[in-house]
Amino acid sequence: SASNYWPELVLNWLQKKPEHIDSDVLYWIENLIKDKNKYSQKVRHLAIKMRKDFLERFST
Repeated sequence: SASNYWPELVLNWLQKKPEHIDSDVLYWIENLIKDKNKYSQKVRHLAIKMRKDFLERFST
């Protein structure tokens, strides 16, 4: 759906450019994950994976 197009596009871009992820982007990703009615499962799963990768990268 249209509401999933832009978030999915941004998440895919951020996967290729993780250096652009900061606290504001992480906050947006968290909100994507929480909003089950607005975003598809595919978009939320991508957001969960990105959050996990981001947290793992900065916890080491």
